[in-house]
Amino acid sequence: MRSPAVRIWDLATGQTRQVGGSQRALDGRPQWSPDGTMLLYQTRSPDNEAEGEGGRAGRGRPRFVVIDLTTDSESDFERDGFFGFTSPVFSPDGRSVAALGASRSGERGFGLWVAPDTGRLPRRLVEGAAMPLVWAADDTIYFIRDVLGSTATRRIERVSAVGGEPEVHVTLPASCDLSDISISLDGNKIVCAAVEMESDVWVVDSFDPGS
Repeated sequence: MRSPAVRIWDLATGQTRQVGGSQRALDGRPQWSPDGTMLLYQTRSPDNEAEGEGGRAGRGRPRFVVIDLTTDSESDFERDGFFGFTSPVFSPDGRSVAALGASRSGERGFGLWVAPDTGRLPRRLVEGAAMPLVWAADDTIYFIRDVLGSTATRRIERVSAVGGEPEVHVTLPASCDLSDISISLDGNKIVCAAVEMESDVWVVDSFDPGS
């Protein structure tokens, strides 16, 4: 059985190569840095590291990992007091990350957080279940509000990375599967898996209810 690894597929040559030093399973889609020199992905700590860190038994806690493709080195993305849960995305300069997470110190709370360069504290931009999709060049972060909510809340919102009130960007069709959605860097195009149900009416000849 092949060990879990991050691999890059060169479409021009058809060749693949493993990147990064460790053997960790991916827990979500890897993200390219804007300049193409880094990969950011989510994995989980070994179970014996999960105790006391909010991880669920048997799975380990979420962890963000950065691979530097210029040196083929791999390191954990750690910021003081920040605990990332899911959906990390790079800032336009590749130096910060936005993610659905929480804080272990200072301003606590679940929500959309920005974890900046080392030396600056993480900041919560949006409270609650706000899963980032992309961090645009104009410092707008697009995110999904309440992935598991009702069809009435199926919308993409946006907020400035420097802070402010979020606003609705677009209301999505009820058929959009929010667990598998993508948005372009400028926020103008959205792709989602549409779930459609069709009902069929069947006619049964010679039906005998007593049989």
